[in-house]
Amino acid sequence: MPVAPLIDAATLTYLIALDESAMPDTCSVVTAGAPVINDDGSGGSGATTARTYPCRIAPLGASPVEQVFASRLGGVTGFVVSLPWNAAVSERDTIVAGTQTYQCIGVLNPTSYQTAVHVVCKRLT
Repeated sequence: MPVAPLIDAATLTYLIALDESAMPDTCSVVTAGAPVINDDGSGGSGATTARTYPCRIAPLGASPVEQVFASRLGGVTGFVVSLPWNAAVSERDTIVAGTQTYQCIGVLNPTSYQTAVHVVCKRLT
């Protein structure tokens, strides 16, 4: 006999919308293009892309996972940027929110029934 999912699709959709309603800001996730070598042998860079998402930015918390990332920051105050569940972001990206720029340090592992993506960052400006 099949087991019913813990959370049905309608409930998950509701939880995703609830989480996004708590994202009062807007940010751009900027991905730099990979370095390229031109036909003449000179170097260059590939296209840079920017994707805009609603977001929530908060100081890094005290959870064990967040503290592992905090140890990599060398005393610099860390931040967690929460993005919609399907946001495309990686450790190589930069996040720009208003006049603040953040360097992504790590993306917390996705979970079952994920309603948001959480990115640990350090503020650059």
